[in-house]
Amino acid sequence: MIAAGAVAAERALGLVMFDEQLLAASLLASSQDGPGRIVEMQTGEGKTLAAVPAVAWLARTGAGVHVLTANDYLARRDADWMRPIFDRLGLTVAFV
Repeated sequence: MIAAGAVAAERALGLVMFDEQLLAASLLASSQDGPGRIVEMQTGEGKTLAAVPAVAWLARTGAGVHVLTANDYLARRDADWMRPIFDRLGLTVAFV
């Protein structure tokens, strides 16, 4: 699903994921005791895009997934921006 998320990002938004973003997505989605890893990325490294394949992976395994952001503006912006990717993967996205 990580690869499917990367392909969906490219097809839906024209965004090609860098190796660092794919690695971050893989780490976010994997853990020996279930999801819960933390990945630190600097400003401008593509945290929003890196989270999408991990979220898609966890959602497709039947887990409900919540993504926290720093404020309401970012929640709305990121949900709207990434929605075409989630749509391609058959997932829904919403924000509060």
